[in-house]
Amino acid sequence: MSFGFSAGDFIASIGLIKNVIEALKDARGSVAEVEALLSTLKSLQQAVLASEFVNWQCGLVEMDDGASLVAKAVKSSIEKQRRYCDEILDGFIKSLKPCDEAFRKPGGSSLVQQARKITWLFRKDDALQTDRNLARHLVALEMYCKMLSNLQSAGIQKISSATLSNVLDIRANVTTILSVIRPRKCIPAGLGYSWEAKSSLSDTVLLLDAIGRSVLLPMMLLISVEDLHGLLIIMYRNISGEKKIVRREYSLTDENTVSQTRSPMAF
Repeated sequence: MSFGFSAGDFIASIGLIKNVIEALKDARGSVAEVEALLSTLKSLQQAVLASEFVNWQCGLVEMDDGASLVAKAVKSSIEKQRRYCDEILDGFIKSLKPCDEAFRKPGGSSLVQQARKITWLFRKDDALQTDRNLARHLVALEMYCKMLSNLQSAGIQKISSATLSNVLDIRANVTTILSVIRPRKCIPAGLGYSWEAKSSLSDTVLLLDAIGRSVLLPMMLLISVEDLHGLLIIMYRNISGEKKIVRREYSLTDENTVSQTRSPMAF
């Protein structure tokens, strides 16, 4: 399944986060509000990377229509939270430009450090508010990422269950076929029809059903009632008459003795 935003959106967000982190590096240790904001930015960076990875994974999993609609809605919510964070960071980094030269001016004297601390003391409210705004959207972003990851896991589990079911069906079919062609130590004389009197295993029999379908069968597949019944189950699988075959609600007639019918239960 495909979502409507590209990896470029995530890359742009990561780049913006890195720019803000770089702008704050020189203020590290100055005020607690700046330290808290730096910590939130690092968590946000990880959340954005995680959302990109989960989105990519979901694109590899086929989902049914219901799950696909839910995933699309969750993706839209992730995109909104990412944009909100971009807007907050963009506004904050623009507000730092007047102070940028002072923060990046070379030199590490105590006088310069004190000047930077004083500058951040005047801006700590901005840092605190930015941290709070980002934290709120960070929680939402992490929650939506978890929801999308759960949808992806459910899709994989459903595919695995379907694959296992198909394997079991194939195994059952193979078992049925093997039971039909299994070797016999003692071959019965026949099923009791006149057409068997002078037949051999290399002969063939034309089987004609009630609605006109016909198939030419070798005698070697008709050497017992159970072999014939198993063969009919395979022949009528997923077509009209299958249920009656399974319940043995059918009879066999000979073209020379049409008035005489034999139920498979009577053999």
